[in-house]
Amino acid sequence: MRNRRSIRLKGHCYTAPGAYFLTMCTHKREWLFGRVEQGRMKLHGPGRIALQCWYALPEHFPKLQLDEFVVMPNHIHGIVVIRDDPMVAANVIRRFGTAVPGSIPTVVRSLKSAITRGVNRTRNTIGAKVWQRGYWEHVVRDEAELRRIQSYIARNPEKWESDRLARKSGRVREEGPEYGLEDWMI
Repeated sequence: MRNRRSIRLKGHCYTAPGAYFLTMCTHKREWLFGRVEQGRMKLHGPGRIALQCWYALPEHFPKLQLDEFVVMPNHIHGIVVIRDDPMVAANVIRRFGTAVPGSIPTVVRSLKSAITRGVNRTRNTIGAKVWQRGYWEHVVRDEAELRRIQSYIARNPEKWESDRLARKSGRVREEGPEYGLEDWMI
């Protein structure tokens, strides 16, 4: 097994208050969650499970606040905000791969697990992969960037046809770098 490189921002505490933009893709980019029709997402059963699990996150992570979110056919985008909580120790940084309660990696692991359990239970496919191994995250740096990302997420279904994660003729489009410049970055 090869060593994986951390996507984390070096020196950043992922339990620190702030907004985090997350993207998780389905295994082999399978169109699992639904389809886009006329610029609107139509959720299938697994997509509804993903939506329910997203909205349940604050029940398991009390200092977490949910922001913009969208379920797409083969991925999800969302913004979570960790609120300042004086009862939680500040700047908990641990070795890569070590779980930190309430951290962004722990939130993502919990979300992916819950969705996987729900999807596999309803499809009677216990143990089947639902997600790609990793995920993409971005620490939101200011209010202007937050607004751009919120808009990007909200408009994602209407831009599906030009999305790099959309398939054409059963193949994933590979027109450029997987995560190149997106609308919210400009």
